[in-house]
Amino acid sequence: MNTKERKGNILFKVSIKNKLILTQTFIIVLVTIFLSVCYPLQMKARAVSALREKSTATGHFIALNLSQSLYNKDPRLAAEIVESARQYEDLYYLVVQDNAGQIFTSFNLPDAIGADYQSVPARQNFYSNQIYYKTGMPINHNNLTIGTLYLGFSLIPLHEEVYLIRYDGMILSLSILLIGFLASIGISNLITLPLHKIVETTEKISAGNHKERISIQGTDEMSKLAQACNIMLDKIESAHEEVDKVNKELEIIVESRTAALSITNAQLQAELRARRQAEKDLSSEKELITTTLSAIDDGVISTDVNGKIILMNKAAEMLTGWLELHAAIEPLSKVFRIAENHLMDQTLIHILKNRQPSISLENGTLIDKNGMSKKIVYTISAIRDNFGEIIGSVIIFRTV
Repeated sequence: MNTKERKGNILFKVSIKNKLILTQTFIIVLVTIFLSVCYPLQMKARAVSALREKSTATGHFIALNLSQSLYNKDPRLAAEIVESARQYEDLYYLVVQDNAGQIFTSFNLPDAIGADYQSVPARQNFYSNQIYYKTGMPINHNNLTIGTLYLGFSLIPLHEEVYLIRYDGMILSLSILLIGFLASIGISNLITLPLHKIVETTEKISAGNHKERISIQGTDEMSKLAQACNIMLDKIESAHEEVDKVNKELEIIVESRTAALSITNAQLQAELRARRQAEKDLSSEKELITTTLSAIDDGVISTDVNGKIILMNKAAEMLTGWLELHAAIEPLSKVFRIAENHLMDQTLIHILKNRQPSISLENGTLIDKNGMSKKIVYTISAIRDNFGEIIGSVIIFRTV
């Protein structure tokens, strides 16, 4: 037994109650996995998307405010704008460089240098140990780029939010799993209890107690099933009674038919013995005919009503040059070739269909298989059965 068959047998042995519990638990586990894994991932993706949008909008706003101070090289105004930008709680650092690469103004510069603020990846991954999100954008004035703004946003609030979501999802998932498992057990018991009664009753009926009935009250589906089973059992009991009655009648009929069959069998055995004797007699007769024809010096060819050769004696084989075995599959005009009549087949069939008497032709020329010519005289006669019906023909010929 292979592994697949063993698994199939195990599934068949599991009760319906356990199958229901396993199925419902499996569905609850899937929901739990979604709440504990998929849902936090989706919420994290939304939070990351919101952070990206927020950082982009904040960066553009700060770059717009800094453009005038950078263009005029006004560090005091730039410092005020940077101080105003620090109101964003998630802002980790801020660095402004002019086109020459010189730092014009900054906020939390040491941490920015430690974070390598100038290396802004095209796409950033938000790992749990990553503490900031880096971005950079140009500072434009009158459609000219006059510097670059580098920003770093703290990811600690994002990680805390994701952690809380996962924690809440885990608690919710475990609660759903526990409550769902208990509910599945209760539902399974509620559903399978009537089924258990039905199975118990059917086992008693199978043991021979046809009077047993299912005792389930109510109007739900299981109660209707029990009522339908009881009706079916009543019909089965009636059918058993009818079957018993029919069986007794059949026993009488079988006994009568058996006696008749015995008589018929005896008759058939007698007919079979008679047929075997007839076949034996026919075989002896055929052997006698074959022996007789072999002793005749004249050539003898026998055909059926369609002119097909069915028998040739030794003299016919010697005169025509054809063996009987080979001649049986050839047309008559090819084996018994008469120079004066090339259509011997048609002549023979014409004689048979028109019920003409036998005909004798003298001085005919027979051309054998090797092309040698022989002067012969031949006779064609019809063969009739006991009822006078033509069943074939016989051709007798000899050399002259």
